Amino acid sequence: MDRKELREGAGTRAGWRCQWPCCGQRGQELAHCHSIGMGGRPSADTLENVVFLCRDHARISDGEKGSGGNSQYIDAMFHLLGPRYLDMMPSQVGYERAEALKALNT
Repeated sequence: MDRKELREGAGTRAGWRCQWPCCGQRGQELAHCHSIGMGGRPSADTLENVVFLCRDHARISDGEKGSGGNSQYIDAMFHLLGPRYLDMMPSQVGYERAEALKALNT
């Protein structure tokens, strides 16, 4: 599936809104649930492995901070992962975030 078809499919599935829990802003970017990593991995370009997100949540899905800084990041992770986020080891967060994002597609 090419990038245009992937964007169209994910955007349509999401109603062109951000899929992050409790957001609902206009979606703007595709984000991989499980990262494609350095150099890319075409097998990751599937509808099951992408979500349609606003710019801030696309950054947060990569483990970065959005425009709202650290407090926005913590709030977003709490909405995605629930209270268990507060007890997670930092090394565990990336995988759990990816799995929670992927579950949004079911």
